[in-house]
Amino acid sequence: MKRTAAFAQDTSYEALLEGLNATLADVELPGEAPTKPVVLVQGMPRSGTTVLYQLLAQTGAFTYPSNLIARFYRAPAMGLLLQRLARPLLDEPRWALTSRAGATDGWWGPHEFGYFWRHHLQIHAHHEPTAPAPADLVLQLGRMEAAGAGPLLFKNGILTFCTDVLRQALPTLFVVRIRRDPVDVASSILAMRTRYYGDPSAWWSLRPADIGPVEGASPEAQVAFQVRHGMAAIDGIDAQLDLSYAGLCADPRGEVGRILEALGLEGAVHGLPAELTASRTDDRARWEGLLA
Repeated sequence: MKRTAAFAQDTSYEALLEGLNATLADVELPGEAPTKPVVLVQGMPRSGTTVLYQLLAQTGAFTYPSNLIARFYRAPAMGLLLQRLARPLLDEPRWALTSRAGATDGWWGPHEFGYFWRHHLQIHAHHEPTAPAPADLVLQLGRMEAAGAGPLLFKNGILTFCTDVLRQALPTLFVVRIRRDPVDVASSILAMRTRYYGDPSAWWSLRPADIGPVEGASPEAQVAFQVRHGMAAIDGIDAQLDLSYAGLCADPRGEVGRILEALGLEGAVHGLPAELTASRTDDRARWEGLLA
């Protein structure tokens, strides 16, 4: 499905990235399995995961894949080292809690790292894992930890079905789960289908392996199916910490501080906003029956 202009990919740029990463994939750097917490923000797409990811990254307490590091998805530790070398030449970070379908601005913005996860977990046609996480994924994360400072921090909505596989491979996995009203999630996902593809019938983001029951159904029925299955997976996660979207918006500093405290970390919470505006849909009647 072709993306809209705002989300279109540059094929020549993608080819350049693929060639660069194929070359760097064989570069060996120090590192073993991560020993510090590997923090994973988990929640349905459009549930506040991106803004939480941005807030945590802004504290300075974590090593995370920035928009620059993510370009080196088959050698992320190399990307981290190159970012450190280039740091004197780069603009100072100007943090803003804006994003477009999970994509953030600036070289410093936290990236979803989708190419990395898809490459290692082989989740392409759908987002349910079919095999254990490979040893190379663990090694690459260990190399990132060795090259960085604080614990690793990640977020990507397509990992919703992959938590158990990741926990088996990463004993130090620390899951922060965020929930939002499913009606608001469904309404936002439906709107994103049109924004991303220009077509409300085009599937966007988290995809179960079997969508047979809603194949050819209305966009609303498909989104409701997606939300029900995704939230069931979210509810089944063994999370170390729980947040709500409403609670995060009401007190970002307090909620981020609670996460840092649970991890035994210190970070620059004082620079975070005192509150955020929570968005809600007025079209609740449209969804409540479908999501029941």
